[in-house]
Amino acid sequence: MAYGEKGLLTKAIAEFKRAIKGDSGYADAYYNLAFAYEQRRMITKAIAEYQRAISIDGKHDWAHNNLGLAYGKKGMFNEAELEFKKVIKLNPKDSDAYCNLALAYYWESKNNMAVKHYDRAIQLGGKPDPEFLKALEPYRKSK
Repeated sequence: MAYGEKGLLTKAIAEFKRAIKGDSGYADAYYNLAFAYEQRRMITKAIAEYQRAISIDGKHDWAHNNLGLAYGKKGMFNEAELEFKKVIKLNPKDSDAYCNLALAYYWESKNNMAVKHYDRAIQLGGKPDPEFLKALEPYRKSK
């Protein structure tokens, strides 16, 4: 994603579309196109391309993860939750997936579940976000 790193997202999008034209079964091209769309704040298009990547490779955990994040940006929290659960099923030790699932639960006001899954993310080696820890503090059971 060299173009994207240089802020040349329009050119990156054109390159990914060209790659897809050359090989419409290449899940990573759809994933990268979706990511470029997301960087351009074109979330609806990003969602569609993440879904295409997943339709080609159902085990593409990054596509599931980023699809969940894109759903969250659209306020589709239940859908986000389902995608993060798929990532955990694919990779049960993915601390980012547990962190993102905790965030989805928080968005849905399922705060006890958010605490449980955020703690699991930290146990798996995820780096705690002090602001999110503070937001979850009122929902922790006193000992």
